[in-house]
Parts: sequence; structure tokens; C-alpha cells
Amino acid sequence: MSILIYANNISDIERKLLLGNRYIYQHKYKEAECLYKNILETSATYTPALNNLGMLYLFGKGVDKNLTKAVLYLGKSAMQDDKNAQFYLALSLSQIDQKIFKDEILYWIRKSASNGYTKAQVILGLAFIKGDDINKDMKKAKYWIHKAMESNSSEASTIWDKYQLCKY
Repeated sequence: MSILIYANNISDIERKLLLGNRYIYQHKYKEAECLYKNILETSATYTPALNNLGMLYLFGKGVDKNLTKAVLYLGKSAMQDDKNAQFYLALSLSQIDQKIFKDEILYWIRKSASNGYTKAQVILGLAFIKGDDINKDMKKAKYWIHKAMESNSSEASTIWDKYQLCKY
């Protein structure tokens, strides 16, 4: 009964989003793409639709992989402070050109990590450990890896032990 009550209380946009997500689960990507675009015609800043559409283009799921479109949709969502979109925007930019977009990639990884996205925290911690496109800084590495460990990241725990971050 409570599921039916919930279903009656959701908006048309939420209903379309749920249907689009169901299409993704069923590997009906073109149908999902169409629904997400339809949602954005009504609500151009609806973060879940922006994210899902951006991810379809980023990974080429049922649509042609299109990093420009991925950046467009994920960028709109990232600007609304969505930590997932920030991370995947950085990933999209890195697939276009890591050298040209180095500063933007680092900016969005930091934003995502600061907003609590565990994958971004691990990547940022590793960047500080290795000095990849950033000054090597074991104290900052310790900070970010510890933040990821607070989210029970087994990868972060492995990195913590491997690099003996407790020493810093």
C-alpha cells in the first residue's frame, strides 16, 4: 500500500526519470535517452536527467560515444554542485585531452572530493602520493585517503597501508 501511495505522490518528471532508469536497466538506451531529453525540455536543470544523459554519452551506452555532449550535460549538473557529475565531468575532460584540460580536471576532481565523492578522494590522494600533475604532498595524500576510508573504501585502506600514510 505504501508503494502505491508513494507512486501517486511523485511528479511527472520523477515518473519519467524512473521509467528512464528502468530502460537503462533493460538496456533500452535509446528510449532512456529520449525520456531524459524530454525531461530536460521541461526542466533544463534537473540534475538526475543531466547526469544520466551525460553518462550515456560518456560511455557510449546505446548511443554514439560523444564526449562533447557528455561534457555539456555533466557540466550543467556539476555547476549545480553535484559530486557525481563533477567526477564524471573530470573523467570526460581527461578522455578528450589530459594536457589541455589539466587544470579543469584537477578543479573538478577537487570539487567532487570536497563534496564527499569517495572515488574522487582516492584519485586525489593518489595524485598527491605520485605527484601526477600536482605537487607531491604526503600530508594531503593522507588527508584525502583518510576521508575515503571514512566511507569504508577498501581501495583507500589498501593505499593507506601500501604507502604507510600513518607516518605523515
